[in-house]
Amino acid sequence: MNTVEKTFDHDDLRRLQLIELEALKEIDRICRKNNINYSLMEGTLLGAVRHRGFIPWDDDIDIALLRNDYNKLKMICEKELDSPFHWQSQESESNWYRLYAKIRVNGTEFRELAHCQHHIHHGVYIDIFILDHIPDSRLMRKIQRLKYRFYNVGLSAKYINLDCRNGSKKAIARIMRILYAPFSLSFLYAKANQCCQEYNIKPCKSVTNFCSAYGEKEIFPTHYFTETIDIPFEETILKCSKYYDKILTQLYGEYMKLPPLEARKPRHQIISYHF
Repeated sequence: MNTVEKTFDHDDLRRLQLIELEALKEIDRICRKNNINYSLMEGTLLGAVRHRGFIPWDDDIDIALLRNDYNKLKMICEKELDSPFHWQSQESESNWYRLYAKIRVNGTEFRELAHCQHHIHHGVYIDIFILDHIPDSRLMRKIQRLKYRFYNVGLSAKYINLDCRNGSKKAIARIMRILYAPFSLSFLYAKANQCCQEYNIKPCKSVTNFCSAYGEKEIFPTHYFTETIDIPFEETILKCSKYYDKILTQLYGEYMKLPPLEARKPRHQIISYHF
């Protein structure tokens, strides 16, 4: 397989964004119909506030839901999602070993270097991240995260394509594959997923997205995601946390300030696409 990374021209990137938006509008429709809370998150939330739509150079959409809302959405989407779209989670695709879900768009391709070797749906997508409760005790938080990281390091090392890493990170991933060789992907996935959900049945004040690239910066009070508002996004209205300013400040600092020119580019490593 050709693994040369592709770059988007302006027109293709805009076409990609609008296809992703159609998928998000379908999720918004389902959530409103079924009283499910979700929030735009990370770069998509930043785009909504700073640009009233996509960050011009962004190539994906991120939303987040509390675990209970995610479970409702998963159950409904597995039965009622409109035919142009496909719900992708480990339960619906046995070769998908990520701890979050995606909505893929049928009839499109957006093949990432990280997952290109797996027999999965490779369509254009939006990310559906899950917010799980974490203990109030700092010590117990550290223990929970350490347990999660033990299993997730092995899961990522075994599942993600080595070619998407460079230098020392690639060497470390090779070593991790050897060390975790006795463990199957299904075992590592189950244990990491169990760690994420360890405190969901207990009354906790905070939640986190364990799959976040921002790590412990993405720890927020639970009520941030039970109180949502409508926000303009492109030509439509979507939902986000009422506390979007606090979220964005915690993640990005002075978030209304544009990054330097050299940082204004899509972040995914794509080897082939069509839409």
